[in-house]
Amino acid sequence: MKKQVVCLLAAFTLGLFGPGALEAQEARSTAARAGEDPNRRFAQGADRDRELLKIWKDHVRTLSKREEESKAQIQELKLTVQRLKAQLEETASLSLKSQGAASRQAGFAAQMEKRDGEIESLRSANRSLELKAQKLEEDRRGLLKFKEENQRARGEKEGMAQEAEDLRSRIQTRDEEIRLLKKEKEEAVRELEGFRSQARLLEETGGRVKPLEEKLAKLAQERDDLQKAYQALEENEKLVLQNRDKAAKLFQQEIEGLRLERKKSESELQGRLKGLEKENGDLRAKADGLLREKEKEIEVLSKEKEELRKENSGLRSELQASDEKRKFSEKELEEVRADKEVILREKQDREREVESLGVRVKSLESDGQRLNSEKEALQTLVAQAKESAAQKEAAIQELTARHQAQSQALEAQFQVKLAGANAAREKLNEEIKALEKELEEAQAAKQVLGEEKEEALGEAEHLRARIKELEIQEERLGPLELERSKLQSEKKNLEEALQTLESKNRLEQEKTGKLLLQIDEFEKENQFLKGAQAQHLEEIQKLKEKLDANLTDIQNLKANFESYLESLLQGFGEKKENEEAVK
Repeated sequence: MKKQVVCLLAAFTLGLFGPGALEAQEARSTAARAGEDPNRRFAQGADRDRELLKIWKDHVRTLSKREEESKAQIQELKLTVQRLKAQLEETASLSLKSQGAASRQAGFAAQMEKRDGEIESLRSANRSLELKAQKLEEDRRGLLKFKEENQRARGEKEGMAQEAEDLRSRIQTRDEEIRLLKKEKEEAVRELEGFRSQARLLEETGGRVKPLEEKLAKLAQERDDLQKAYQALEENEKLVLQNRDKAAKLFQQEIEGLRLERKKSESELQGRLKGLEKENGDLRAKADGLLREKEKEIEVLSKEKEELRKENSGLRSELQASDEKRKFSEKELEEVRADKEVILREKQDREREVESLGVRVKSLESDGQRLNSEKEALQTLVAQAKESAAQKEAAIQELTARHQAQSQALEAQFQVKLAGANAAREKLNEEIKALEKELEEAQAAKQVLGEEKEEALGEAEHLRARIKELEIQEERLGPLELERSKLQSEKKNLEEALQTLESKNRLEQEKTGKLLLQIDEFEKENQFLKGAQAQHLEEIQKLKEKLDANLTDIQNLKANFESYLESLLQGFGEKKENEEAVK
């Protein structure tokens, strides 16, 4: 179960921040430089990440299947050991009828081998508990790191809220400036109407119309040229605004995608944590069952040891009686030898079966080592995914800085335009004063036709220039209105995005609280497992000491039995020689 959690975390992290995500980021930047669509490249990178995640999920299912097969093989081996134990008990009961001490010795040796195997299994269980404790510690560190990332995302959200507040203040300032410009436009229109009425009065004087029309045609041509230049400037400004909007949308989409993927990873992590809790409970129950079995087996061994001591004393008394009587016949000796050979053959068969079981156990151990190597490979992949996550974070920061730079550039352009409008307004006031002065001079010099003509021509030129400037000023107010509407729509979008971020932040805080509670529970279970591990080690040491003592007693009994057999054989040989000598 733990291996499945590690594999799934590695696959998800690799899909989120791995080489596919970096390639998608590079493809987006390259497409932006080449003028291609970055969204299509990003979608292709996301498809590759999903395919890679699917491959890793299949690999995780394969590993889980292999683990279940290994568990089934271990269960079969346990059943085989139990069958062998039953066969050994039957053999021991049969051999007791012919020779009690030798059969008990063989049965006790088999039991000792079984005890050694159980000790090894307890040690392996202890090692697995240590590995699980280490993995739980690694999971806890990963959850703490996720908490730090959540806090960093919260800081980014606060920064975005501050940017939205600054944008609101700028929009209010621009609204005020547009209102003032509208007011100035109305005043300029009224002044323009006055100037036009004066121009009509001057044109009624007669011969000044044709020169004025020629100058007006020239001024109209110049006005058209200036309008074309201004339209080109507006198109450039629209392109800049479109690029800014696209960059903001891409940035928002990437942030939303990262948060959705983080939400999925949190849900998957909760499911896996529940699986780990269940697995820890099963391991605890299994360890308790093994301890109870070991206690029962130790009691059985102590009882068998007492019985062997009693039988040893009985054998010694029988040996003394046999030394006195020595009345066994050759037929009985041959039966004893035949029984001994049968017992030895059965013992050899059992040893061969135990060796075959050992080979199967070694093969299972090799499978476990292979699974461990695969787990280490997955851990390296997790490390690579962490590095790619850092690179992804740097790319996001770079994109944010670029967005801020574009916003500042647009703000600077707006300030330049505003300064130009203020300068035009001041110039308009100066020209109005100059025109008033010229009108006064024209009224004073009305009597002289030549002077009136020259003054009329000068006034007409000034009026045409003023009309042109007023028309340009009027055209400039149109883009400002458009920019105001765009800023208001952007303000509305930012407010909606902030509300969405706040709701998502609340959900993330709740999930983080749940994850912290689960971390505390895992720490408590980890401490409990460490205590149980220390207790298991002490019990294994005590059991080993008892088994060493039993082995010493068995060796002593074996030596006594062998000496007893040698003395019997020697007595029978001497008896046979004496009978032959008598014959």
